[in-house]
Amino acid sequence: MFAPAPTSLRAMTALALVGAGYPASLKELIDHLVRVAEWRNDRPVVPVSVFEEEPHLLDEPVLNAHAGGLAEHLAVLADVQVPEWCGKQDYFLDQPRFGGGERRRSAIIGMTPEAFARRRLYCGPVLGKLMSRTTIR
Repeated sequence: MFAPAPTSLRAMTALALVGAGYPASLKELIDHLVRVAEWRNDRPVVPVSVFEEEPHLLDEPVLNAHAGGLAEHLAVLADVQVPEWCGKQDYFLDQPRFGGGERRRSAIIGMTPEAFARRRLYCGPVLGKLMSRTTIR
């Protein structure tokens, strides 16, 4: 069965819930964001509809924290109010999680956007494909 590419965080998490997986669904969403983003003040701005509706909660807290961080980060880039749902405890981790291994921990902390760091999710830079102005649309 073919599912349309997600155009929002809610649609992305719905795909993840039915077996598409979070990484694959996220990639599809980012591909969509690359197509719809407008550049303002040297940063990509995506439609508020991408992040305004609360996503489905997933079984893995780190993925929920990532979805919350992504919504907040996109809102900050768009210079709009962060959706209220982003403040729910479901979108924060109890313990810090680090990507990149022990040797890169300090570098990862320094490169992680605030929206993720405040959730204790230290993942390094995000949205590389979207942030690149050289991406083919």
